[in-house]
Amino acid sequence: MMRNYQITRLNQVVIMSQDTEKSVRFYRDVLGLPQKESYDGMFFLEIGETTLMIHPTKEPVNPNNSIGIEFSVDNVNA
Repeated sequence: MMRNYQITRLNQVVIMSQDTEKSVRFYRDVLGLPQKESYDGMFFLEIGETTLMIHPTKEPVNPNNSIGIEFSVDNVNA
């Protein structure tokens, strides 16, 4: 498979959580990740150049599909 782009970095990791406040307390207060911002129930923390987003969900969290990752690429039109 030929591709016309290069992945340049890991941009964002998304974690689904039924208890975002508890999740934020763990990542911010226990692990020491700085919180960038929050809105609409979502929380954004920093891991170097990567963002950790805690996203609220009312559905039970399934470990097989509760995390998403986003990459930055050099050519989004490829």
